[in-house]
Amino acid sequence: MENKKLIWKNIKLIPYEEKYFDYIYECYQEYNSRYLFTNELVIQSKREMWDYLKKKIASTYHEIMIAMDNTNSKPIGFVYSYNYNIYNEYLYITLYIRTKERNSILGAEVGAIFLDYLFKYYPIRKIYCTVYDYNKNSMKFLKNAGFKAEGILKKHRYFNNQYHDMHIMALYRKDLYELLKRLGYKEYGKK
Repeated sequence: MENKKLIWKNIKLIPYEEKYFDYIYECYQEYNSRYLFTNELVIQSKREMWDYLKKKIASTYHEIMIAMDNTNSKPIGFVYSYNYNIYNEYLYITLYIRTKERNSILGAEVGAIFLDYLFKYYPIRKIYCTVYDYNKNSMKFLKNAGFKAEGILKKHRYFNNQYHDMHIMALYRKDLYELLKRLGYKEYGKK
């Protein structure tokens, strides 16, 4: 039975299962987009990726969801939380929409559903997202969503022949429902 709280207009989120590994692997093989969602820039063999993902699921990842298009039930991206700190009540998220499906509407829906889910079902105060300064679209998206800058790691990543700053952005629980209301997400505030 599908969790209706993980469905919106164009998107539904479904928990990751091993049958989606090939899809995740394809996403990681898109070298021209990989730099947007991971620090792992070396293209791995399928076996290495399998071992890497299993290790991350066991040690770091918290929730992994596949974003599915409601019209054709095909995956368009994924979102996951990681580094969940139950004592200090925060976690981090990463959201990735594949290039051919990428637009602000789909990204906003995936983000809204996942943020709402995490704040409803986990005792967290805030959710972090990190973004490098070269990723202008994601930075704009996060600011429009209500994420606030909490820090900058200067010249943190070497990419494309230069060093880039990493911005640490946070969304607090108190700011989520205004975002969901503004987006017209009907589930906001409901459990």
